Amino acid sequence: MSGFFGLSPIPILEFALIARLLGDLGYEMAKASRQVKALRSGWAQGSSFRSPNAVEIEVGVTKDGRLQLFVDEEELRAKEGIEEKDLAEQIVQGYTYKKVIEKLQAQGYTLVEEQQLDEGTIKLVVRKWS
Repeated sequence: MSGFFGLSPIPILEFALIARLLGDLGYEMAKASRQVKALRSGWAQGSSFRSPNAVEIEVGVTKDGRLQLFVDEEELRAKEGIEEKDLAEQIVQGYTYKKVIEKLQAQGYTLVEEQQLDEGTIKLVVRKWS
């Protein structure tokens, strides 16, 4: 069964960053020049990606900045061992992490320590020399 899954508590403003993040997670762009099968209604940008176990996932960002996924739920669960909402949460968390690090570095901070805490929380310790 295929379906849309939207999860974006923050506005996703840079689709290129989402594509790089998926690459970091092991997903490959299906074909760089290929349009998403039918660019979903309301998507400002979108691309197809293939998971490490050949599950096709369409990822799009709506005009209002919401992240959406279109994937065969059963195939994703069977081949990747992950639920679609968990994948969406990984993408949003990765996006948020990268944006926070970018902003901190732009303000002159250096990442000193990073800890993975319970429930997916990440603790960052940063330093800025004046």
